[in-house]
Amino acid sequence: MENSFRLVLMFAIPGLIILWAFAWWKIFSKAGFSGANGLFLLIPLFGIIVIFIFAFSKWPLHNILRNLNIKGIPDTDFDELMKKAIELEVETQLKEARKQYKRIIDDAQSCINVLDRSLLKIEQQHG
Repeated sequence: MENSFRLVLMFAIPGLIILWAFAWWKIFSKAGFSGANGLFLLIPLFGIIVIFIFAFSKWPLHNILRNLNIKGIPDTDFDELMKKAIELEVETQLKEARKQYKRIIDDAQSCINVLDRSLLKIEQQHG
């Protein structure tokens, strides 16, 4: 009986610790921080300090919401603010992706131009 209890504890305690770390990872991520900050809570005493810093610091999410409020969206409608924040984030990511793809296309076009010039020289030499 005692051995089975030890066996259960041997698996339950690490499982609960992993679940605890995962939950805090999600909380930090949703607040706009790196989810890895949740791992600091596994360190005795340091975890308490991290919770206080987390509780009383400016969250990145608040900066996004404040920026939306500056753009004329009332702060009383939290759902609308979150929707706009997500739209702006997606828009920002799309703009960045467009820039990257444009660079790739420009680089590809430069390569095509070099190839065209090389082919033209070869044709002129053999023509």
